[in-house]
Amino acid sequence: RDRIPLIFVAGELAAVGELWICHPFAAGDSEQGWRLAWLPGDFAA
Repeated sequence: RDRIPLIFVAGELAAVGELWICHPFAAGDSEQGWRLAWLPGDFAA
């Protein structure tokens, strides 16, 4: 889990990597949206 990015919008959890998107942040059927994708690599700080 320490390598899965958590995406926050205005302090609220919006997505967990490309695995999960909180419903209020998901684009509707007729809306444009973003697709999250993470590339493999070592991003450890």
